[in-house]
Amino acid sequence: MHALINEENTGCIDQADARLGYGDTWFSAMGAYEKIRDDADAKALAANKVRQVMQQWEACMSNRGYANRDPRELVGKYADRQAGTSPDTAEQKAAMADAACKVSTGFMQIIRESYTEAERQAVLDNQATMDQIKQLSETIYANAKRELA
Repeated sequence: MHALINEENTGCIDQADARLGYGDTWFSAMGAYEKIRDDADAKALAANKVRQVMQQWEACMSNRGYANRDPRELVGKYADRQAGTSPDTAEQKAAMADAACKVSTGFMQIIRESYTEAERQAVLDNQATMDQIKQLSETIYANAKRELA
């Protein structure tokens, strides 16, 4: 571990990062990208058409006997199931109801459209950051090819 990462930041992982071109500029750009992505996700989920389809999904599920407000809540109910075990009958029935309600409401199409719109706008609004990441990534890739040659 000391050879890989050490307190002086001179371990082999830091040396490899430096040789490939990762540095403050890269990490700053990626931090900006993460914020841009998080903001786009929040905008997509806040869109009126998403709120409407969530309400339609909730009503559909309610008609089938479930009291979940959105699919994430339903997933959360079963998320703690022990890994490697098969779903029980209740989980299978919930999954079938979820799938049927998503199909009948056009849920996935609305979600996909909303995310596509929000991401497209995020790229347009942040083109300089996207161009910077692309250029830095191309440099890192070229450096990696050179190092591995």
